[in-house]
Amino acid sequence: MGLISALRSFTEFTAAPLLASWSDRIGRRRVILASALAFTLEATLMAVSSGLVMMGAAHVTFGLFASGGAVETSCIADTTPAGPKRAVAVGRFFTVIGAALVLGPALGGALLARVGGAAPFACAASLGLAALIATAVALPEYLPPSKRAPKGSAPMLPAAGVFLLLSRTPPLRWYAAASGLFSLGMALYGTVNVLWLKEAFGWDGQDVGHFLSAVGAAVITSQVLVLPGVLRISKGRESLVVQGAMMVHAFKFIGYAWAPSGKWVYLVLALSTPTFCAAPVLSSCRPQFALGLALGVSKIMRPCLASLGLAVKSY
Repeated sequence: MGLISALRSFTEFTAAPLLASWSDRIGRRRVILASALAFTLEATLMAVSSGLVMMGAAHVTFGLFASGGAVETSCIADTTPAGPKRAVAVGRFFTVIGAALVLGPALGGALLARVGGAAPFACAASLGLAALIATAVALPEYLPPSKRAPKGSAPMLPAAGVFLLLSRTPPLRWYAAASGLFSLGMALYGTVNVLWLKEAFGWDGQDVGHFLSAVGAAVITSQVLVLPGVLRISKGRESLVVQGAMMVHAFKFIGYAWAPSGKWVYLVLALSTPTFCAAPVLSSCRPQFALGLALGVSKIMRPCLASLGLAVKSY
């Protein structure tokens, strides 16, 4: 599991800046369509896989079409000026992701418990096909031809992109370093969290699905109820707010490690709900903290550090 996840993170690390650069030249809509098609094919192949090798190969290969949200957040940056409006837009984006995190694990856990086997992957493939059709029919083009990069321009390689972003925007360096270390820890947690929840508390797949749905509910709550207040008190102090959120994240995982029961895990999650406001707050800052730069560094750095963390975990 660790090796497959590490290789997947590496392919996303390679692909995300290239897909974002490609969308700068041909438009956002076409790239999102390609990603939706790739996800549908990936889930289909995983549903019919006869073994771990085939499943892992599909998961790793189609990571080349996963933007990690880089193209989607570029759509927000295309149409929303830096400031509170952009923060609200990012908050809405996270709210939708939170809704998916609520429904997805619950549905996957129920399918696993009642049907078993490849049912969650088959369901994912069906939802991917629905998303592909909806994108083809309804998604507008957010980047008009007049604002696109010249077609002959070369795509930016990951290392060059990171160096350019950090050299142009010094305040992002601390964020990139902290985000990278955070991702290193999250990579370790992400590969063992389900196994840990089962071992520590005796949870089955449905119980795990309920907890992951609670994580999604926390994301929604943070964007709908908490974010407006955070934006009011963070004006001019955005960096401190983001630093505080990262510190609370660290204590959250310490709380998970000390959890005497499953109810404690839910309590820790509830107390750390405001930390999900960090990215929208960062996006609302002055131009040098614009969404494209801040999340661009994050999207490039995180899979790279995650690959390292997953490799360490596997060892």
